Amino acid sequence: MPDIILPGQSGGQPATIITEKMVNAHPELEKIAPKEATAEEKLIAKIHEVDTHKAGNAIRVPDIYFWVDYNILEVPTQMTCAFKWQGSLFGETWKIEENWSKSRRRAYERKLMKKMIDSLGLLIHMGKLILDATGNIDPVKATDEVARRYFLDKLWKARIDAFHKIVRVKAINVVKAKELGLI
Repeated sequence: MPDIILPGQSGGQPATIITEKMVNAHPELEKIAPKEATAEEKLIAKIHEVDTHKAGNAIRVPDIYFWVDYNILEVPTQMTCAFKWQGSLFGETWKIEENWSKSRRRAYERKLMKKMIDSLGLLIHMGKLILDATGNIDPVKATDEVARRYFLDKLWKARIDAFHKIVRVKAINVVKAKELGLI
């Protein structure tokens, strides 16, 4: 896996990628990848206008969660995919039509998951630069940043590929989603 070096990273040292699974298996990793940036990191990030999901050279990649809501008759009514990033909740819910075949529903599930993976990738690589005033991803800012990085960053494709190798989508139920604070 290629090294991931983000703008504003000191000394150009490659980042250490820490996933939720790694933190759950080894709680001592929590020390180098805290869930929230420290006040000092937030201040430095504000001064340099870079993202605050870094802790030193560690980048925390949150899990993406997917679940389906069912009605009383156990018929699927909607599907949701969401993740938490820096205390903010990002996600989307799509209605499931009754006339959809199983294969069509699976295709839409994959589209929804892909959209959330791409959204998380944008946030991980570009941080708050692509957010609008309300905290949502601004498509114009995101497109501009991607274009800028595509032409100026020789390792952009490698960084995206590395991110896609480590990001995970977990299937959960509605009860677990409420426990995790996603609803």
